Amino acid sequence: MTSAEAIVVVLDVGPSVAREISPNGETFLQNAQLCATNIIQRKILSQSIDEIGLIIVGSEETNNPLADDEGYKNIEIAHSLRRANWSMVKSIAKYQKGTEATGDWLDALIVAADFIKTSTEGKIFKEKKIVMLTNFCSDVSDDEVDCIIQGLKNENVQVIAIGPQTAFSESQASIAHEYKSREQEEGEKLIARIVSEVPKSVICSFEDAIPQLMYFEVKKTRPTPWKSELTIGSSIKIPVKAFVKIAETKPFATHDIIIPELRNISSGHSIPVLPSTQNVTDDEQKPKIDLEDEEVSGSGKDFGLIDRDRIYQVSGNDAEAVDAADVIEGYMFGTTIVPVTDDDRPQLDYSSGEKCLSVLGFTKQHNVPFYLISGKGCHEVYPEDDEDSKRAFSALIQAMDSNDMIAVVRKVYRLNAVPKLTALFPMITPEYQCLVMLELPFSESVLTLVLPPLVTEKNKPTDEQLKAVDELMSKMNLMDHDEEDSENGAYDPHKTLDPYMQHYQSIVAKKALKGDSFISRSETDQAVKQLLSPKEELVEAALPALAKIKTLFPLTKVTPKEGARKAAVDLFQQNAPDLSTQTVKQPLDVKDIKHDIGTVQPEEDFKTLINQGLPLDKACDLLMKVVCDLILQAFDADDFLKPGKCLLEMRKVCLEKNHLMYNNSITKLRKDLPLEKSDFWELVVRSQAGLITSSETDQSTVTTEEAKEFLEMITVKDEILQPKTTDEFDDLIDEM
Repeated sequence: MTSAEAIVVVLDVGPSVAREISPNGETFLQNAQLCATNIIQRKILSQSIDEIGLIIVGSEETNNPLADDEGYKNIEIAHSLRRANWSMVKSIAKYQKGTEATGDWLDALIVAADFIKTSTEGKIFKEKKIVMLTNFCSDVSDDEVDCIIQGLKNENVQVIAIGPQTAFSESQASIAHEYKSREQEEGEKLIARIVSEVPKSVICSFEDAIPQLMYFEVKKTRPTPWKSELTIGSSIKIPVKAFVKIAETKPFATHDIIIPELRNISSGHSIPVLPSTQNVTDDEQKPKIDLEDEEVSGSGKDFGLIDRDRIYQVSGNDAEAVDAADVIEGYMFGTTIVPVTDDDRPQLDYSSGEKCLSVLGFTKQHNVPFYLISGKGCHEVYPEDDEDSKRAFSALIQAMDSNDMIAVVRKVYRLNAVPKLTALFPMITPEYQCLVMLELPFSESVLTLVLPPLVTEKNKPTDEQLKAVDELMSKMNLMDHDEEDSENGAYDPHKTLDPYMQHYQSIVAKKALKGDSFISRSETDQAVKQLLSPKEELVEAALPALAKIKTLFPLTKVTPKEGARKAAVDLFQQNAPDLSTQTVKQPLDVKDIKHDIGTVQPEEDFKTLINQGLPLDKACDLLMKVVCDLILQAFDADDFLKPGKCLLEMRKVCLEKNHLMYNNSITKLRKDLPLEKSDFWELVVRSQAGLITSSETDQSTVTTEEAKEFLEMITVKDEILQPKTTDEFDDLIDEM
């Protein structure tokens, strides 16, 4: 049986829902549209295989197979049963103010039941659901209700009514009914009867539905086990399987795309366009009515994927193109390049052997502190489905737990893969037993940090200060120990969503609907901001403790001492040569000048060559060659200081003699700067070593705005990976 669901959303857009005001101050139609939109968007962004249909009640058009002269009027099947797409969301957004046509919600329920029955013939779905979004304000008869209930039972269709302010809804039990019409009260009683008799059907209010539908889901994938043998010594082998329990979720994968009508703007030749993967052929069964083809791409523009083409060039001034077959890997050891050919690769790779999960030994849990846990997630290890493996595995877990021991294990994922050092922690719950596998670091990965003591005699906190901090922690404690057997209010990772992922998906959804419109930062959803914000009652309870801490820990602004700055300046001036007392050397013949700038004191060598009369262009070329070599050989940010000083010295000289010489050199450097050395450009920006502008010399034509734009940082686009498996998020309507 497939895991997909068939869902039909029935949305009422008639005049009654557009006028009725909900307790949150919005109209019933606005809340209903929000719920319907969120249901569909969640399916799209989670890449769900569920199929959704959309029926509009109160439509100005009648488009359903049951319509005749007597009934089923103003009911439109807007979208056939298929995977969710943005066209459905746009169809819902069209009815912002509702319509003047009135539709019968009970007729719409019959149309939805017939529609879901016809559309699912020959298919197998895990569940079938009809989501009703209406205030049930229409004059209906209960003569055929028994037949409707029996038909829903026969087809195993669930009815989910969202929004009615009935006494049958838990959060609306105390709402008065004086403002409701007789038709609405009778309709709510009728839907309550249908829901009570149809299995798995529910009624809920907007206050219950909207908070759970406002957050997006992640793509659900079937867990794939990693199978191996847990070996202890040479004779004990237990077949096991490991499942990913916690893994980092990544945003959607992006692709380079091109718009055909814009592809010839930047270049004179045409770029080949591949067929768009977003245009999906719909081979699904159509209902017995004619529907217009839906726009699956959602934008109206003919986008297409493009191929990447990588070009290799030699670093330096020439930028000579190199064939890919002539490129090999190499390692930099100082200024020495060590090439690695394909023949050398087998000797560099470590042969770890067959995949395995081999126990190296057992140790007490306190010998593996939590700060040594590394890796990007964790796994749960279970025995294979045979009795012998289960008995041996259970005995191992019980022994480890009773002795407070863990197992240190060597893990090889596949043949000759990089070996990992992991720890197996026993976990015993009333429901199941397993081993939790977490990665451990090797010796080279553990860094020793030598830090000064945090508390000294000068800043040792007083007893009153410690008491104030203890009071703050008590007031902001997430745990509630009022009940002996429960810990309410604690942080629950199963219910705490990632605000970055939620914001990312929210912006993608808005961009899909708005197209080329700019999405401003102010459009961040309030629900996203509240994800990691403390509760208001928690903050209010902690205000007295915060006020006490502000009093006991006064903060004063510390400014740098001027004396220290002057001392440093004086120290450097004492060591610097006095250029004012030096005698300017007479220009020498160019042939007699030694054309050389070293890497020890390149800026001093540059000034010497200029004083000896070497032409400025030749001296700048020599200096820029040294600057490029120093940048390529740099290991960290400290190694960029020397080439940075060279640029400042060159800029100073060129500002007096020929500004074009420096502007051309810094422009070429920026163009040829490798992306992995982009940190050097940050130093250039901080040092203001950019173009020489017209405000510095009258001979320059570079404006201040152009120089500022020239100094913009060089960025590297990070690769976005496919989403990984994460835990499921509980939903209001059973994983809808």
